[in-house]
Amino acid sequence: MRLVALVNVLSRVLLLFAASMALPWGLSYMLGDGAQRAFGYSLAATLASALLLWLVTFRERRELQVRDGFLLVALVWTVLPAFATLPLLLSIEGLSFTDAYFEAVSGLTASTITPMPPSQIMSPRHRLSEGGSWSRPASTVAPLAVSPDTASK
Repeated sequence: MRLVALVNVLSRVLLLFAASMALPWGLSYMLGDGAQRAFGYSLAATLASALLLWLVTFRERRELQVRDGFLLVALVWTVLPAFATLPLLLSIEGLSFTDAYFEAVSGLTASTITPMPPSQIMSPRHRLSEGGSWSRPASTVAPLAVSPDTASK
């Protein structure tokens, strides 16, 4: 298993995810809905984590194998919602991590299932799902990271 190469690809996915957080942050700032700070801190934390992982692993040039792709998809589906919980936790009082994680997964997959009453759903949840479904891009990460030469072996 090529763990360092795997973390390098994960860091690039996190960098893209951090970039996608800029849109809700800008919308929140323009609308003045009070969630700007939550989005700003979340964007900064995601970007800092992604850059740290990338700086530690940027020299790794190995190609991933098919089995690495399975772990990569599992990591993307675990790590991205964890970072997506940050704006929810920072902007909604009394929200547990479990509910925030469920909301983040629901928003990233665009399933629109929610454990929260409508009065508690704030703009971060809606902006998360407005970004569209991450299911297609996240599940295509593994095949793109595997070259045709290593896939046939």
